[in-house]
Amino acid sequence: MKYLLKLLIVLSLLIISVVGYKLLDTYISLKYEVEEPIAMSKNISEILKTKEHYINQLIFWLWIIIGIQIINIALFFKILTNNK
Repeated sequence: MKYLLKLLIVLSLLIISVVGYKLLDTYISLKYEVEEPIAMSKNISEILKTKEHYINQLIFWLWIIIGIQIINIALFFKILTNNK
């Protein structure tokens, strides 16, 4: 049981690191693909507004996934320490 909990903690940390990388990549994408053309007053089309909406949704869900994984780690750690 302890081995499985330790494995789940490591897996959750791995998921956090992958999602954190994707979150950083998404923030960079938002900055250079959406915010800069808007700031430079280039042609703001409906496609650009839609892309901004989708990127903001992705950022929101990535933060939700990170929050869930942090809660999982806390619960697994609590279970692991209470079984001693």
